[in-house]
Amino acid sequence: MTALCFLARSNRLMPDTSFNGHVLHFTDSDPTGDERPVLLFLHAYTCNAVLWVDMVARFSSRFRCLALDLPGHGRSEPTGAARDMVYLADCAVAVLDAVGAPKAHVCGLSIGGMIAQHLGFSHADRVASLVLACTTGRLDPDAVGVWDERLAAVAAKGLWSQVQSTMERWYGQGVVDRFGPDDLDPIARMIATTTVEGALTCGQAVKAHDLTDRLGDVVAPTLVVGGELDLSFSPDHPKALVSALSSAQLVMLPDAGHLAPVQTSNAFAAALSGFYDHIGA
Repeated sequence: MTALCFLARSNRLMPDTSFNGHVLHFTDSDPTGDERPVLLFLHAYTCNAVLWVDMVARFSSRFRCLALDLPGHGRSEPTGAARDMVYLADCAVAVLDAVGAPKAHVCGLSIGGMIAQHLGFSHADRVASLVLACTTGRLDPDAVGVWDERLAAVAAKGLWSQVQSTMERWYGQGVVDRFGPDDLDPIARMIATTTVEGALTCGQAVKAHDLTDRLGDVVAPTLVVGGELDLSFSPDHPKALVSALSSAQLVMLPDAGHLAPVQTSNAFAAALSGFYDHIGA
């Protein structure tokens, strides 16, 4: 993941757009807007678009790659409206509108995968395909209380209070020993620099997310990617997503925790490439 540090300092265009009176920041791998299809990346909770720099580098010859900072994350302004997953999906559509893209392939990780589900359900005409990575159709009942405790700690102590516990959850047993400070520090900085309002509002959106019973209406070609070592969403979650969707492929990555695109980047990219080859993207 050293590439994460390097590419974050590259000269890729980092434009802004405005939605509902608030600035949304995103990266654009090809602002000239050629005829290549658009691939929109949606990051994990308390991360930002920097999470995707390696995948953008790998896929920018095939797609025009966009990566959004969710409200209150990265350089996007926070807003109370971000507590609604429908609003977050509308933010993604606003980015597509800003670059004149009628539709996009969408790849979302964790909360990004939840937003992608809403896009597939409520903005089907804007979605060419979906990749739902390390995510769920709804939280387990006992996880709701965990999120209440987590959000209370954020409100009382800020995001620094969450760095250690989050890193332990994302890079748990069987994952963390493969990484050193140069790999982990950029992730810790993303968590720590997320705004409190961004974490609280998007956290409420995660708590309320429940689309499992409606995912059968999603018609876009879909790939579900899970991590066998994911401590946030165990393998039962991606398997339940595939069961709920009318037609979806499943790839389980044996060495991946919650941040599969950076923990097992080669395997994650191979899964995406195979999927895009399969659907002719």
